[in-house]
Amino acid sequence: MTLMITAVLLVAQVASAAEPMAQTPRSVGESQMKDYWTRAKNAGNAPALYPKSAIRAAASGCVAVAYTIDAEGKPGSAHVLKSYISRQDADEMRSDFEKSVLANLLYWRFLPAAGNQKREPISTYSTITVVAELGLHNKAFQAEIGAHCKVDGDSPGEAAGKPAEART
Repeated sequence: MTLMITAVLLVAQVASAAEPMAQTPRSVGESQMKDYWTRAKNAGNAPALYPKSAIRAAASGCVAVAYTIDAEGKPGSAHVLKSYISRQDADEMRSDFEKSVLANLLYWRFLPAAGNQKREPISTYSTITVVAELGLHNKAFQAEIGAHCKVDGDSPGEAAGKPAEART
């Protein structure tokens, strides 16, 4: 009886060792991402990043979005951490902007950095700032817009658990 139980346990251990373990992505801040992955060209035709409603209103905005990058360089598990639109009456426009950023993110592809030849998955975030044509050449204005989406800390894990309430 003891021999039979030992054999069953041994078979179970061998079977579980053969299954690949899911790799938990390392949490990496926006400024450290370049040490793991670099953004490649978009795959296919990415949807517009700047929604038509914002273009018509000449609105500027930003979205801080958390996401993972898998071993193949594909993003996933994306959600909005913070967003801002330069118009006070723009809740629908802000929602359009968030949706366009999330849709566009699915087309991003990443290449492993020189120090990441094992293609380690990561969890990170990016801040996307879109400025109306009037502010395209005004770096101070662009920085002011981007400051509204600054994520506290340099780790997506610090803010990732609170996507909805983190919006400003």
